[in-house]
Amino acid sequence: MEEQNSRRDKLIILRNIQKSYSSREGPILAIEDVSFEVEEGDFVVIVGPSGCGKSTLLKIIAGLLDYDKGSIKLRGKEISGPVRDIGMIFQEPALLRWKTVINNVLSPIELMGMNKEEYRQKAEELLQLTNLAGFKNKYPSELSGGMQQRVSICRSLVYDPSLILMDEPFGALDAMTREKMNIELLDIWRESRKTILFVTHSIPEAAFLADRVVALSDRPARINEEIAVDLDRPRKLTTKTENEYDEYTERLYQLMRGEFETEVAS
Repeated sequence: MEEQNSRRDKLIILRNIQKSYSSREGPILAIEDVSFEVEEGDFVVIVGPSGCGKSTLLKIIAGLLDYDKGSIKLRGKEISGPVRDIGMIFQEPALLRWKTVINNVLSPIELMGMNKEEYRQKAEELLQLTNLAGFKNKYPSELSGGMQQRVSICRSLVYDPSLILMDEPFGALDAMTREKMNIELLDIWRESRKTILFVTHSIPEAAFLADRVVALSDRPARINEEIAVDLDRPRKLTTKTENEYDEYTERLYQLMRGEFETEVAS
């Protein structure tokens, strides 16, 4: 494996997070007593059945949703709303169709009231990193779905946040494009050394990407188990042919089988 620091700082710490929603029938508990930590430079994947609260948890961490109980600290400071040090990528790229690729990447800089020209070189370097340099003056309608999502990744990195939250970013892509994007994401992560918290309901994707998998139960979301994934990096598609990879996916399937069966039955 690549050499890693044996001791790294905790970037984000969640303690006993609880979240409920109001309904006609009364409060619905979405998340219950969720606690975990993410170290600097980690790639942590949250996996669980559809509708279990994965996306809700990510929005809470991003400061986009309130929560009822618990605490979330980023570098020791409580998160009480959106912060500049956290970037978020959704399933849909949500690019501005009237802006070119380069200007879409720079759109957070404009939104934050900063000087675009000071960040243009950074934006172009990110487009180079994601093999989009030749498309910087194209519009979103001229790009494939995978290319649009790469623009979205560049947009989240341009202002240099410490933590990147990714909410099933490849869920709408076909299987082959999704595999390609997994490889490209790992390349971007290795180059940028950002901390990534990635949500998916795909067990094979979770095992392939993660340093550690946080497996959630069906709603209300609780942590079933945290599993360290000790596969060699850098990972390649051939990683999926290794016995160790099969062992991790089988372990996750066994862990989640009851949750997925409950989802199907409902």
